[in-house]
Amino acid sequence: MAAEANGGTYQAGSWGTIPAALQAVPPGGTFCGTVVMDAGSMANFGTPLTLLATDLQGQELFDFYSPLVAQLPGSCTLAPVNTITSGTMAVSSTSYSCAQSKANGGMASDSTYQAIEIWYSAP
Repeated sequence: MAAEANGGTYQAGSWGTIPAALQAVPPGGTFCGTVVMDAGSMANFGTPLTLLATDLQGQELFDFYSPLVAQLPGSCTLAPVNTITSGTMAVSSTSYSCAQSKANGGMASDSTYQAIEIWYSAP
């Protein structure tokens, strides 16, 4: 079921383009669905963003997703996590690339919303 969201279309129950190996919800988290951002929106327009509600941040984000990324075909590796803080807000992000398949993607978490966005782009 698709519904209009602010700047995109929300698809409840959909993992979008996320490969099966990455379709995992961190302990205590909740799977929320996918948003496909409209052209002209602020971020990743046209790229489906799968959303998870969780408080996973920083190194915990890397530790959870690193073994999952390693299961992707094409020799995929996860870059070290980068965390930016401002006052009480923290945003952590990491990306991965696959040397053989040329696929790439990433994860970003936001402590304000206690959510993770995951994206994947096939070559």
